[in-house]
Amino acid sequence: MSVSILNKDSSFLKEFTILGFKIPFDTPGTQAIILFLIAILFYANTLQNQYAMDDGLVILENEFVKDGFGGIGDIMTHDIFYSYYKTMGSEEQLAGGRYRPLSLITYAIEYELFGEEPFIGHLTNVLLYGLLAIALFYFLLNAFFREQPVLAFVSCLLFVIHPIHTEVVANIKSRDEILSLLFIMLTLLFAHRYVFKGQSPRWLALSLLCFFLALLSKEYGIALLGLFPVLLIINRAKVGMRGIITTLLLVAVAGGYIILRITSVGINTESSAALLNNPYLLANSEEKLATKLFILGKYLKLLFFPHPLSYDYSYNQIAYKSFGSLKVWLSVIAYAGITISSLVFLLKRHWLAFAGLLYLSGILLVSNLIFEIGAPMGERLVFYSSVGFTMAAAFTLLFLINAIPSSTKAKNIIAVTLLGMIVISAGYKTITRNGDWENDMTLFIKDVNISPNSALTNGNAGARFIDKANEMISPKQKEVYLDRAILHLKKAIDIYPGYTNALFNLGTAYYQLDDILLTEYYWNEARKIYPNHPNFAEFNKFLGQGLLVLGLKAGEEKNFSVAIEFFIKATTYDPSDAEIWYNLGGAYFTIGSYTDASNMWKKALELDPEHEMAAEGLKALEVKQITM
Repeated sequence: MSVSILNKDSSFLKEFTILGFKIPFDTPGTQAIILFLIAILFYANTLQNQYAMDDGLVILENEFVKDGFGGIGDIMTHDIFYSYYKTMGSEEQLAGGRYRPLSLITYAIEYELFGEEPFIGHLTNVLLYGLLAIALFYFLLNAFFREQPVLAFVSCLLFVIHPIHTEVVANIKSRDEILSLLFIMLTLLFAHRYVFKGQSPRWLALSLLCFFLALLSKEYGIALLGLFPVLLIINRAKVGMRGIITTLLLVAVAGGYIILRITSVGINTESSAALLNNPYLLANSEEKLATKLFILGKYLKLLFFPHPLSYDYSYNQIAYKSFGSLKVWLSVIAYAGITISSLVFLLKRHWLAFAGLLYLSGILLVSNLIFEIGAPMGERLVFYSSVGFTMAAAFTLLFLINAIPSSTKAKNIIAVTLLGMIVISAGYKTITRNGDWENDMTLFIKDVNISPNSALTNGNAGARFIDKANEMISPKQKEVYLDRAILHLKKAIDIYPGYTNALFNLGTAYYQLDDILLTEYYWNEARKIYPNHPNFAEFNKFLGQGLLVLGLKAGEEKNFSVAIEFFIKATTYDPSDAEIWYNLGGAYFTIGSYTDASNMWKKALELDPEHEMAAEGLKALEVKQITM
């Protein structure tokens, strides 16, 4: 079997010199260490980062994670966002949801040992990423590139340094992606040792264990059931009974996982009615399909040129497309080419078939073409597929260099120069992007400029500008940040009028600007959409106090009818506040409505028997009635 289309006499890059040190490419251990160190170097600056994005939901607000070792049993039987949806009273969104317990178990262990310490979470992610680089390298080396280890190294190098992976490594929550791909690579590596090298059955046992762990990390590991047969086809001369046994046992493990998943979280067959969780809700059939195909092309574009990067591409950052769009057809042509070439290479039993089908299987699972995933696209979602991409990219790069009619030394210089330029540019992009992920404040404020048409980015930026305003001592500076918050929050609502969080936060911004009427308006707009939101208990008290203040101001201006309107409205929001009832009684007393005044003061005393002013008011009424 031919392992490469490259010329068999290709010998460049078997050894080159960096800073006086000779790097021998026929020493796998050296190459693996280099890849590990590059992974650490590229992501070392994430260690200073805090929690960001969904880190709070899966760690800080997750009751099972905070139980440490004691919460592991519950983690194994619940959705990853169980605590959040339970708190929000949205348990219906848990049915058949995200069953990814392995990453949560690692968070629980970290929480037990270190508490709320983002440094540990980021350190774990970086180390796992480095281990993934090693596992990927050894798999590629053993499965495809024994005769040309440079291809294994360059494929892994391009994978490790690719800036599109910043979301996966810099965001602690995305550890599920790293764990999943790590265990997929280990599954294939160990299965290869058992099937193709005829080694001990313990490698088969390890392969099956790793496959189960891959599935517990993220359900997308199921794609391995399609990839392993491809590996068998490419190496069919060496398969035999071991290949058949391994395939059947992998299917059995997947079956066991599916049973465990259904038992734990059920099966989700319904689409969300919320636009932010169902980005194609407003699209017709043509727009849905055309937009999904367009996004496949956008993934390719980001893999070739990863700039700009954003944590969010949700509604309406990517406008609905039609089949009248040239970009949609370019995407169709590109993927048709990848599919056809992958099948051709499969017939030739060439490793590029594995690269192509790995890319396609990963991208298909997140394309929304098979099932809706709740998001149009995400950089973390192309993590698996990027392995296939970087394998093909490494082959193309080295093939072109090998085709240059020059000496091995010249080719060596060209290869090192090109790789050096790629590493430096990718390193700059990766390291600077890691800084954007420092916390929610830096990420949301930066990315709203990258995805300005997204309701989510505008809503999140608005919320962070409110936080920024609360850090200001100067009233003028606080007002500036609140105005910026309002600008983004209104844009978010313009894009998606049903965006409840943006409505809540817009009301909060106006509350801090002492505009209680606009506060009431936006909070009540949110109430129409989400009447049972748990925050309303607190919001109602704020509204009660704010309307009380407006009523007192109206009273000072002798506008008692307006004051009474404000006080009455205040009692509807916070009927348990004796002070509101007392002031309402005082307003009635002032306009001569003594019966109403008496009733209001009695209500105030029911709520607060020690309310001296209400008691004095009733005494004053008694005196007045005697003298009348």
